[in-house]
Amino acid sequence: MTEARLALDSNIAGIPLSLVYIAGNLVEAKRVEAVLKGLRIDYVLELEEFMSTSIIVMATHYVGLHVYVPSARHEFCKTALEQQGLLNTIPLDGFQES
Repeated sequence: MTEARLALDSNIAGIPLSLVYIAGNLVEAKRVEAVLKGLRIDYVLELEEFMSTSIIVMATHYVGLHVYVPSARHEFCKTALEQQGLLNTIPLDGFQES
């Protein structure tokens, strides 16, 4: 498989996709893309709304770049991103696109 940025509704050869990362800004999104391209991983990008909560501020809605990878490569990608200091990763059981 060669790396490619595809639309979420694209079918990467029938392979299930999973959400691995939510980038909150352009700099972070470019860093995520650079890591995945360097690993030659197919990935999908979608701007989507997400909610963030904290003790101080009630739930707030944001728009972030959601990054999907083939589910079989999820843990590998998650670890690689975390090793590069990209820590907004999502566990494999967090979300899966069929």
